[in-house]
Amino acid sequence: MDWSSVATFAATEFLLCLSPGPAVLLVVGLSMRQGFWRSQAAAAGILATNALYFALSAAGVASLILMSATLFNVVKIVGAVYLVWLGIKMIAPLFSRRKADSSSALVSAASLRRAEPEAPFRLFFRGFSVQAANPKNLAFFVAILPQFVNPAGDVALQMVVFGGLSVALELPILIIYALAFSSLARVVTERLVAWLEGSAGGILIMLGAALALQKGHEPMNDDNTIRIAAALIINTRGEMLTVRKRGTTAFMQPGGKIDPGETPIEALMRELDEELALKLSPETFRPEGVYREQAANEPGMIVEAEAFSAFAEPDVAPQAEIAECRWLPLFGDVSVKRAALSENHLFPIARKRFSELESAE
Repeated sequence: MDWSSVATFAATEFLLCLSPGPAVLLVVGLSMRQGFWRSQAAAAGILATNALYFALSAAGVASLILMSATLFNVVKIVGAVYLVWLGIKMIAPLFSRRKADSSSALVSAASLRRAEPEAPFRLFFRGFSVQAANPKNLAFFVAILPQFVNPAGDVALQMVVFGGLSVALELPILIIYALAFSSLARVVTERLVAWLEGSAGGILIMLGAALALQKGHEPMNDDNTIRIAAALIINTRGEMLTVRKRGTTAFMQPGGKIDPGETPIEALMRELDEELALKLSPETFRPEGVYREQAANEPGMIVEAEAFSAFAEPDVAPQAEIAECRWLPLFGDVSVKRAALSENHLFPIARKRFSELESAE
């Protein structure tokens, strides 16, 4: 276990938890209307969603969802509609209260302060749904987690540690928000409580609308980042297929840049065909997450690779910009120069997959 990576993850997660998003807004609204303890049922649902995302990331399911532009966008639209609907529910009492105030100026603030208590299970489900409604949360677990996970180590143990840290950091923050706003609701006027809740609802509506209007799924890309799909093709002798481009010295995994509108697996299939005359089924490959490293042939650039592994030993024919192909051993000394991405990230993954294959036999 790399404890420096654990510490870095903890710092990153803490900063992200501090920023108020849809989940925090839900807890704030519930704490003002139904009290601190009821809001904690929703907080438990939020944390349960995070735990589920950790499990999906560990199993590779999250990467499968992000690979499919159609599936990702369906999840995005459903999530956006849910956030807007929830926001409308939070705003609606503000308008109904205005109507009540116009008909009776003597309405008791205390009588309006609390909503009818909901069952804890319903509140748990609301928290779970809000956290699950935004697929960007799923993208976070796929894009960020691999930066801290050592594929050569016990991945399951690392996921348990990171998941436990996430809960330990986010729960106190949700508790503080709930305590602060449930206490505030006791000392301010009913009108101010209604406006605070309505404002939170308005923000949820804007977040949902922004999510719905966002362009189709194309992962974010910085100016100095090259996004690629990389194939970890492993044979039964404990070797992995690597390629060297013309005019370069470093061997790396076959694959290439992801064009706009392409999913990573579509880009990988195209690149394998163009560069190696290699045709493999997408179902052959297992998603391995996203990894970042200094680019081997472009100074000052970062390469961000969606990695996919497969056990195969196909015939390949170097073409286009590929000068040479080699099967390099996964274990022991390697006599050639490897790209940093391959050496630091992809070869450790391949060694782990090969060891799993041997253990299964």
